[in-house]
This record gives sequence, structure tokens and C-alpha cells, in this order.
Amino acid sequence: MNRLRFIAMIIFVISIPLILKALDLYNRFYNEVRDGDGIGLYFFGVEINDKLPYGQIPIYLWSFFTIGILLMVFAVILFIRAKA
Repeated sequence: MNRLRFIAMIIFVISIPLILKALDLYNRFYNEVRDGDGIGLYFFGVEINDKLPYGQIPIYLWSFFTIGILLMVFAVILFIRAKA
């Protein structure tokens, strides 16, 4: 297997949890009953923010989503470039 293809696949796999976290935050922001001041935000078991206010959830949501999509596009471009 080409080394560039392998790197592209790893980047693609890393982008998937970022997009899934964005979808999870979307679900928490729009469909969850709010109790308290905010939520705890964890990614891969690492605490990012202990008390994330509900007003800042969309900022984190779009950040995770944007980084995930950009990594996915980069991986696809890298994979296509390795194929040629």
C-alpha cells in the first residue's frame, strides 16, 4: 500500500469522531432538557471544558464540525493525489 494512501486513511478515520462529536453537541443543544448552567464537554475521554455554558455550545459544535470536514476533504484530496 502506498504510504500517502495510508496517511490519507488515518486522517479520514480521525475526522469521523470529530463530526460525530459535532452531531452529539447538536443533539444536546437542540433536543436535551436543560438543567443547570451548562454541560461537561469530553472528547476521547479528555475533559475539554467542565462547565460549558449553553450559549457557547454552537461555537464548539461548529468548531468540531469544521475541523472534521476539513480533515475529511484533505484526506480525500491526499488519497486522490496518491492514486495518480
